[in-house]
Amino acid sequence: MKKVAVLRDVIIAGLVFSAINAYAADAKVPPAGTCAAKADDIEQQLAQARQHGNAGQIQGLETALRNVQTYCQDDDLRVKRQQNLAEKQAKVAERKAELRESQQSGADADKIQKRQDKLAEAQKALHEAQQEITAAGGQ
Repeated sequence: MKKVAVLRDVIIAGLVFSAINAYAADAKVPPAGTCAAKADDIEQQLAQARQHGNAGQIQGLETALRNVQTYCQDDDLRVKRQQNLAEKQAKVAERKAELRESQQSGADADKIQKRQDKLAEAQKALHEAQQEITAAGGQ
């Protein structure tokens, strides 16, 4: 009976330790869409380049990291994401208008299909821009 209690306590302690480690690992990950996240991504790529001894890539990544550390501002990234979203929304509206025009003018099925494909592509790009904003915390 005592062995079961000890075993139970060891298992519980292991689970608690695992949960604490998982929380600590998550706490170290910078929020998506921030300058810290960009720097973290570059640092990870830099570690891989160093591991593989790729001197050219190392030099380029070190320059990129310095530039992010020197010039990157979270507000600028937020503005760029918003501008990108607005551009994608305008492109979807443009593609919808082109498709509607082709349908109303009686264009052949091939032309209409091409317009539908272009609209679908624009909608996919819009969705990706929306996801980028969502991943960055809605900014």
